[in-house]
Amino acid sequence: MQKIPYLQDIYLKPAFLTIAILLLSASIFTLFTIKNNLLGFISKLGLILTTCFLALWVTLYTTNSFHIKRNEINVAKNLPGNKLTWLNDFQNAVDIAKAENKPILIDIWADWCTACLEMEETSWQDPKLIEFLQQNFIVVKLDYTNLPDDIQILVNRWQINGLPAIAYFKANSDFAAKPTILLQGYASAGKLMNTAMNLIN
Repeated sequence: MQKIPYLQDIYLKPAFLTIAILLLSASIFTLFTIKNNLLGFISKLGLILTTCFLALWVTLYTTNSFHIKRNEINVAKNLPGNKLTWLNDFQNAVDIAKAENKPILIDIWADWCTACLEMEETSWQDPKLIEFLQQNFIVVKLDYTNLPDDIQILVNRWQINGLPAIAYFKANSDFAAKPTILLQGYASAGKLMNTAMNLIN
């Protein structure tokens, strides 16, 4: 899965104004595609490009991947009200998990991912979830915003198709393989908690 932030910048709010302009452009180009001259040729190219942009818009909209500007999230430190001690290096987490015989939870996020930012404000702030994970898991938050190569390797290996991606590994897993459980998309605190509890039971 590849995401291209500079293309996503095209789709900043107001999103529905963007799609209205694209639909209007597509309609105008369609009217002139029947002409067998230079105008018709240009209109056909314009229609193809407009259709591609519409398809990209729909993809971004339906996968909660619009680039919405918000305050940057510092994942290397605890957020206010968030007592989870996030690590930001997968291999370091693996070493600690092996030494402490604990399972791992990995949150792969990006600052252009709406659902990721929503989880920061909701799911990851739940006190019961924080307490449970802090006691029983090694937790890792990996920033995929700028498509770093090391995280891209994990995204490809785990066949992640959308963010956020929450990966669970049992204690003493083969951490070089795919996760024991992989959640993709927004997940409530309850769903995260139930999945974590089932993993260690």
